[in-house]
Order: sequence, then C-alpha cells, then structure tokens
Amino acid sequence: MTAISTFVRRRHSAFGERSNSAPLGPSPHALPIQTSHRLILALRAADGWLEGNSYRKIAQGLFGAHRIPDRGWKTSDLRSRIIRLVKMGLHLIRGGYRALLRHKRKDKCDES
Repeated sequence: MTAISTFVRRRHSAFGERSNSAPLGPSPHALPIQTSHRLILALRAADGWLEGNSYRKIAQGLFGAHRIPDRGWKTSDLRSRIIRLVKMGLHLIRGGYRALLRHKRKDKCDES
C-alpha cells in the first residue's frame, strides 16, 4: 500500500466517508419529476404538431380519447394545455434546451 492510498483512506475514515459508497441521494442539479414529465410531453406534442397532426389528435395521442370532450373543444382546458405544450416543445427544439443545461432555477421570490 502506498503512502497516498493510506492518506486517502485515513482522510475518508476521518470524515466518515466511504470510498466505495453509493451517492447519498439525487443530484442537486437533477430536474424535478414533474418538470421532466412536462418537458417530455412538450417534446412529444411538438413532434406531433410538426408531423401535421391537429391539436385534437395530439391530445388523443398523449392523454387518450376518453379525455377529449365531445363538445366545446375550442374552449376546452385540454386544448389550451396542448397548445401550451406545443409552444414549449417548439421553444425547446429551437434552442431553449440550452437553458436546461445551464439549469438556473428561479428563486421563489423571483417575479419573472
């Protein structure tokens, strides 16, 4: 055993660390589950829109036909959600994904 490996082992034991231990939890830079789910939906919605599908067909593909109202599609909250998802997906495709790489989170007191 070399002097360096002995030093490293002693340092780890002094601070209560193990050299072969698993990470203590998720990375502090990992996206929250809801955010990653929304980003996946946005990219799938944008992909459907770029293929020429209507908002109704995109909603049917993402959420199922049972969620689509028979009447009042123009004022449906699901239609509004699909439109927002398509816009978000197109923004990500056009370079907005770079903001995810920087991963600068907004503070709770930030108004913007």
